Amino acid sequence: MSFARHALPNPRIAGRRIFAEIQNSLPDEKPSRAVVTRLLILSGLAIATIFFVLDNITINVGRSVDLQAAGQVAFFTPGIDGFEIFVIDADRGITQQITQNELVHDLNPVWSPDGTRIVYQSDEIGISELYVMDVQSGAVRRVGPPHPGLQVSWSPDSSQLVFTARVGNDDEVFVVNADGEDLRQLTDNDFADSFPVWSPDGNRIAFMSFADNQLDLYTMNTDGSDVRRITNDRAQDLNPVWSPDSTRLAFVSDRDAPMNSEYYVVDVRTGDITRLTTGGAAVGDQFGSNIAWSPDGTQLAYVGHADDGYQLHLANADGSDSRVLIDNLDIQGNLFGNSVAWTGDANRIAFIGGFGPFTELYTYHLESGEIAQISHDVPVAGISWRP
Repeated sequence: MSFARHALPNPRIAGRRIFAEIQNSLPDEKPSRAVVTRLLILSGLAIATIFFVLDNITINVGRSVDLQAAGQVAFFTPGIDGFEIFVIDADRGITQQITQNELVHDLNPVWSPDGTRIVYQSDEIGISELYVMDVQSGAVRRVGPPHPGLQVSWSPDSSQLVFTARVGNDDEVFVVNADGEDLRQLTDNDFADSFPVWSPDGNRIAFMSFADNQLDLYTMNTDGSDVRRITNDRAQDLNPVWSPDSTRLAFVSDRDAPMNSEYYVVDVRTGDITRLTTGGAAVGDQFGSNIAWSPDGTQLAYVGHADDGYQLHLANADGSDSRVLIDNLDIQGNLFGNSVAWTGDANRIAFIGGFGPFTELYTYHLESGEIAQISHDVPVAGISWRP
């Protein structure tokens, strides 16, 4: 199946342009960067929203999703009045909005491993902070310090969260209990540490660090001790994603061709690196990941570049048997956050793609090759499949 491509705006590029226009239009008294950043975010969202033709959105209001059932996907959607978090029943296609905060940006939802809570970011009180919602009761608790990074990861037992937050001029890694208690700072450096990810076995945290003026991957114990450098290259190594057995990390790097990123897998015990793709195929940055391990750790699904757009690929973890599942896939409406995930039963791959004026949620059935559209007329970004 081929997806029609649509020239949806890139809000990050639009934001930079708006920032420049605001600064250039105020030669005498320029506002602070924080104020201007707030303005450009709102302006950029308004521009993107116009292209999303949000007046045509239809949501199943009043038809509640069974939040105890399997097959739930959390995502956020941009709107002219802010970002909101939704949960969709992947089998029935029923969508339920779980946040409703006018002129607030609620984004990047991540299910807890036990499937009872969702952590997300929100600027509800004027600054970005982390919130944890009990999906059954709707109770929300604010956790952690302000200004967290875009990546947050649960501990395997759902009791803790790891994330980054601004400390002075740098980002540092923190851990906090899911109830907001016992905040601990794990790193304290004169350079940025970011994108922390908890290992499935619960023993290590992988993260990116700009030590030695190069962006490499590291791991450490969950108390911040025993920091180990996993990659060492002048290139940018980004977006670590743990294998289910906690022995490998998939990541994005331009190590073999500057400005031309590829997907790789590194063995965290030996440092051996396997290149998965060639030809500048990787799609990923500090805003999200576009590669996902199969539950048994033998395969990787990923979104890659193609000459005429993007493609959904499947490959063995050793780089063999790489094949295109879907080509001409448009993901440009996905602002940031994960765009690909395996379903809990491992029979399907969930992905974000353009087919009409929105980026919608689809699944690809591995055995039959069937593509099913899950969401309808709702722009989807930053998906998280309930375990």
